[in-house]
Amino acid sequence: MRFIFKTSYQQDIQLARHGGHVFWYSALLLCLVTAPWWLEEYWLAQLTFVMIYSIMGLGLMLLAGFTGLFSIGNAAFMGVGAYVAAVLSAHGIPFPLTLALAAGLSALVGAVVGLPALRVKGIFLGIATLSFGFIVEEGLARWESVTGGNAGMHVKTMVLGSWKVDNAESFYAVCLAVTVLCTLAVLNVLRSATGRALVAIRDSEISAQSMGIHLAYYKTLSFMLSAALAGMGGALYAHKMQFISPDQFGILQSIDLLLMVVIGGLGSVHGAFQGTHLV
Repeated sequence: MRFIFKTSYQQDIQLARHGGHVFWYSALLLCLVTAPWWLEEYWLAQLTFVMIYSIMGLGLMLLAGFTGLFSIGNAAFMGVGAYVAAVLSAHGIPFPLTLALAAGLSALVGAVVGLPALRVKGIFLGIATLSFGFIVEEGLARWESVTGGNAGMHVKTMVLGSWKVDNAESFYAVCLAVTVLCTLAVLNVLRSATGRALVAIRDSEISAQSMGIHLAYYKTLSFMLSAALAGMGGALYAHKMQFISPDQFGILQSIDLLLMVVIGGLGSVHGAFQGTHLV
């Protein structure tokens, strides 16, 4: 194990701990950027799914791994984002605005779901979020005038300004860009005062509260951030599949997402990516 003796504040705040990290992460990014030129179409599609699920994994990792709040209903947030993207794209809304609205609406729903987290924890919180997942799945199935019900609905091709994202390579590029931005955002949240507060709540709520950390605020914020990332992943998932139905966002999807971050490694951003091989 390498130990770094830090001698300046600049060393303390930089994302990469040492030159080795800079080299390997740069090499990884170079491989990902050039993947469409040397990777077969099937494997490029699989890599695209890895990125989509990694975004949702980052959100659940932030909630479960760094705040200690387990959710068995994150597929519901994914479904909200997917249907927002599907409905808005059908009305000709450009994808950047669609993605922002999917994240925003999912975050609002996450704030509502976060309310039970203020009074319950552990398995009881899991049951509460599971119940919410069933409610959302049933609501999507019943709201036929908007979602198409159990018959599902088709999703229009992604549009970025005058650019139509209508092939695997261009869609992969969009997913890569969104994944990198989401990863950088999560890393910056974790090294901020907010991230330290979330970790303090995970380790000991009583100790965190004694240090002046507002439990209700930070728990709700954690749910909102997790839901926003799940909504963004859902929006990309909808455009990738080009057809969505309520049964795609049920309990099995929620369990897959939870297993993804648990087996990948709770409390580690890397775990959100390593666990995507499960799905």
